[in-house]
Amino acid sequence: MQRYDITGMSCAACASHVEKAVAAVPGVASVAVSLLTNSMQVDYAPDADPDATAKRIIKAVDADKDGAYSDEEKQTAYDAVKAIEDEWLAGDATEESFAALADKKSEDSGSNTNGGLYEQIYKGQMVTEFNDFCFGEREVGDYAIVYGETSSYAGYHLVYFSGENALYTRVLAETAMRQTDGNDAIDALTAELTPVRTSGWRLVMA
Repeated sequence: MQRYDITGMSCAACASHVEKAVAAVPGVASVAVSLLTNSMQVDYAPDADPDATAKRIIKAVDADKDGAYSDEEKQTAYDAVKAIEDEWLAGDATEESFAALADKKSEDSGSNTNGGLYEQIYKGQMVTEFNDFCFGEREVGDYAIVYGETSSYAGYHLVYFSGENALYTRVLAETAMRQTDGNDAIDALTAELTPVRTSGWRLVMA
């Protein structure tokens, strides 16, 4: 059972809103919100998965004119990512040197400017092979080359496992609470304003 302090609740409806939002988060077994103490007790399912942090370097497989991925192109992509792995292992072979290579050589536009970093990866989020690597029996520092393919993409991933974090359900619950607090704050700030439409929507003092 995890206790959280909550701010911004002013009525039973607020407490009910928070409770329903958190209860809907996958992996939350039970939740109880107290308006009196401005707190919440959350019990997480025992089989809830932690999220993971990993770095990856991707070399994409080029498709032919029909959108198919030939064995030859797959081999070309594999050889490219294997050469990167060999370069990394020939050097310091640290997380920092992996990140430097990701910035320099990865074709993943979503992470090749931040050292290949992916945080708060939840189970089932990534392609199957990447998912299996992150959520198998892993220790910090493990690495592997895995292949991933979807209907629109194929490529080899050189992956470095950086560790597990909090339960992803806890991340979602805390995000839901922050969103509720933010909405309540906006409502409070705009309660005395009247919306007026001119060339666009504006809020003016009532």
